[in-house]
Amino acid sequence: MLRAALRIVHDDSGPDAIEAAERAEGLVARVRAGEAAAEVEFIAQYLPHVARVLFRISGRRDGLDDLCQEVFLRAFERIDALEDAEGTRAWLTQFAVNVAREAIRARSRRGWLSFWAPADLPDACAVDPTPDRQAEIHDALQAAYEILDSLTPDARAAFVLRYFEDLPLAEVAKACGISVATAKRRIHDAAEIFFARASRHEALRGWTRGGPS
Repeated sequence: MLRAALRIVHDDSGPDAIEAAERAEGLVARVRAGEAAAEVEFIAQYLPHVARVLFRISGRRDGLDDLCQEVFLRAFERIDALEDAEGTRAWLTQFAVNVAREAIRARSRRGWLSFWAPADLPDACAVDPTPDRQAEIHDALQAAYEILDSLTPDARAAFVLRYFEDLPLAEVAKACGISVATAKRRIHDAAEIFFARASRHEALRGWTRGGPS
């Protein structure tokens, strides 16, 4: 149930698979050629996904623009290494995971305290417009990110990609740069911690009943 609240609703509709593949290949080719307009188009197309992954893992919106910029800078520097244009989204996820983990580690070294203002949480209205429901979702989200802040950056990244982004295990492993076995172990360990603590948190009991699925 928690996964539904944490997912930011977005539209995945589009052209058929063949047309989408051709467009992806054409866009990547133009970026490789150094076409400035292509870079702008590339960012516009993938920014929502990159920003969502960064926010889900880091738990913060402050500095999110800088993190997004860093992801795309790294991507453009390594664009020649992208083997399959259709896999651009998954390829960018790897950069987003690394940048988010680095941000969490840097934040920890600086000793920042966890805090989320209402505007720093995903849009509850995208799930349910009822005011009472919005309040419930907001409290659940804040509690969830408080628990996530207690996980290591590596465990947090794997857990978020699996449960919040709903990625298959193999894609989680690839995004995190680890084996499937390691990803499975990190997700399992993180899930045990998360759902055990969530079950004791009043704001999360109704969202996490039954534990991981």
